[in-house]
Amino acid sequence: MRQLDQAPRPARSPDSVVVLAERPDRPCTVLAVLTSSSSAVFDNFGDLRQKMVIETALLGGDALILGPERRHSTLIFNTVSWVESVRKDGG
Repeated sequence: MRQLDQAPRPARSPDSVVVLAERPDRPCTVLAVLTSSSSAVFDNFGDLRQKMVIETALLGGDALILGPERRHSTLIFNTVSWVESVRKDGG
């Protein structure tokens, strides 16, 4: 996390945080830039998104502007077959 606005704000409930696909047209204050990633193969983007919603709520934010899902793949060879390991990043 890279916090951009240092003004203290009370924490909110994660249920009150609105998730947006893009920055709104009305003026807003960006509190922080959050990233979330996982090295586990079976984690999903929803889990990463929920972590960022919780962090947004702790910062006192009203909304999370969610960037696109990015994937980084690695092939792992074992003695039986090839296995693709996908690391998912939300940002």
